[in-house]
Amino acid sequence: MIDITILHWRISPYFICFLLSFVLAYLYVTWYLKKAGVKGSHIFYSELLNTVLALYFGAFYTFIVQLAEQGKVETFGFSSLGGMAGILLGVWIFTKISKEHKIELWTAYVLALGLMYAVSKLGCFFAGCCVGMRYQGPGSIRYLDNGAAGEYLFPVQLAETILFLLAFLLLHRMAERKRNGIIPKSLLLYAILKFVLDYLRYYEDRKIFSANQWGCLLVAVSVLLYEAVRQIKQRANNKVI
Repeated sequence: MIDITILHWRISPYFICFLLSFVLAYLYVTWYLKKAGVKGSHIFYSELLNTVLALYFGAFYTFIVQLAEQGKVETFGFSSLGGMAGILLGVWIFTKISKEHKIELWTAYVLALGLMYAVSKLGCFFAGCCVGMRYQGPGSIRYLDNGAAGEYLFPVQLAETILFLLAFLLLHRMAERKRNGIIPKSLLLYAILKFVLDYLRYYEDRKIFSANQWGCLLVAVSVLLYEAVRQIKQRANNKVI
C-alpha cells in the first residue's frame, strides 16, 4: 500500500485513481452526449443515478463473492464488475424514464466503462490488491505488505490498464465512424479481455473459473442471447413487411 502525505494528511493513490476513474469517464460521457445534442439536465441526472447504483452494486458484489468463496465477509471492497452492472442498470432505468437519445446514452456509457476500468486498475496497482500470478520474468514486481509479500508477481493491473485503454480508444474510433453494433461489441470485448486477464491473477486456490470470470461469462452470454433474439425479431418483421 502506497500513501501520500500532504500537511499531515495521508492520501491513498487508490482513492485518487478510483475518484479519477469516475471523473474521466463522466467527462467523456458529458462530451459525447453534448455533441449528440443531449440536454445538460439529462446528462447530470443520468450520471447521478449511475454513480449511486455503481457504488451500491460494486460494494454488494464483493459481499456476495466473499460469502460464496469464504462463507463470511472479511473486508469492504469495490468490484469493477458490480460497478459495471450498476451503471448498465442505471442506463436502462434512465432510458425507460426518458426515451430521448436512447442509443447515444447507451453508447456513451458502455464506451466509458473501458476508460473507467483502465484508470481504476492503476489504483489497484498502487494499493497492491488484485495482484498478478507468481512471475519472475521481465517487468515482474514485488510487494512487501500484502498476501503475496516477498514474491515476484506479474503486473496484471498495469496490463489491464493498458489493454482496456486501447480497447476504449478502438471502440471510440469505431463509434465515431458510425459502425453498427458498437454496444454489444464493446460489452463482448470488455468481457473477453477481463476473462482472459483474470488467468494472470494471483489466487491461492485456483479454480477452473473465478467469480470474476463467471461474471464475464454471464455478461457475454446475455449479450449474445439479446443479439440473437433481436435479429430473430428483425427478420420476422422484415418478412411481414
